[in-house]
Amino acid sequence: MENLEYTDLFQYLKYGKSPKNRNPEDYSNYARQFILKENRIFKRNCQIISRYDMEKYLAIFHDHPTRAHFSAKTIYDKIRLRYI
Repeated sequence: MENLEYTDLFQYLKYGKSPKNRNPEDYSNYARQFILKENRIFKRNCQIISRYDMEKYLAIFHDHPTRAHFSAKTIYDKIRLRYI
C-alpha cells in the first residue's frame, strides 16, 4: 500500500479522522474492511504493510538463513500469505 494511503487509513482507524480529499461516508465504507490491532493494520488475517516497509520485509524473507535465497516467486508467495 502506498505510504500516504497507509497513513490516511491508520489515522482513520485510530482516530476516526477521514482524509481531507475523500468523502467521509465513502471512506468509512472503504475502511470497514480493515482493522487496527496493536497499531498495525490488518485485512482479514493479513497485515497491511506500507511501501516504505516493503524493503525490510523482503530482506527478512530473502536473507533469513532458513529460507536460503528462494526464487522471487517463492518469496512473493510466502509474503502474500501473511501480508498485503
